[in-house]
Amino acid sequence: MDNIYLHAVNPDTSFWDMSKSIKIIEQILKDGALLPRRELEANGNYPNSKKTPINFSGLDYISLCDYSKKDCYNNNPLYKDYTAYSQYVKYSISLGFANTLPVIQPTILKPFFADCRFLSREELNLIYERLRRLGLSEDERYSDFPDEVQVKGPLPLDKFLGLIIPVKIITQNSNNPKDTLKRLKAVIKELQDLLKSYAYLTTIYELDTFKKLETEEDVYDAMHQYTFF
Repeated sequence: MDNIYLHAVNPDTSFWDMSKSIKIIEQILKDGALLPRRELEANGNYPNSKKTPINFSGLDYISLCDYSKKDCYNNNPLYKDYTAYSQYVKYSISLGFANTLPVIQPTILKPFFADCRFLSREELNLIYERLRRLGLSEDERYSDFPDEVQVKGPLPLDKFLGLIIPVKIITQNSNNPKDTLKRLKAVIKELQDLLKSYAYLTTIYELDTFKKLETEEDVYDAMHQYTFF
């Protein structure tokens, strides 16, 4: 399944509480589509956002990670983790889509924030302003993530393949693997029930191997690759 597009739902490095991710996924399933920011704001589902976003997807586009390009910076230690995969997908439950989606390949720019620790506040503000303007552009799409593609929203779920869970990093960040296993089983069961309730006959997969997580034994085996119980 290397040729797949992923949309990170709610990147969170703690993984302690996945209830927000589940709530977002339920809303997406209810809408039958991934909605762009303009529609989310109109529906009241983006209550804390400003009307002028500071990102490359702007108000009307949706960002996806092209999984086949996630390692494109592996030979560049400075930018190795400056990808959509490393910054978002790696830390989130994601929606997986077939690579037959009519995506837009954005113009890839030099990473905006890789060296931000060396920049002044004034220089950062100039970068934010440029990023805001590029995100709102209708003439051409841009990104500084080489594995990012975009689609004009909304994105219907007819090419939705399933939910993807980053079991490896959840396990590696766990201080209590047995407790994490218990919670992960509960999360997957809740997601399975949610998919069924909206008549989506799709599967839940592990991110790094794309093995199916259909049974409690599958979840145990997935975690057991990365830790001992």
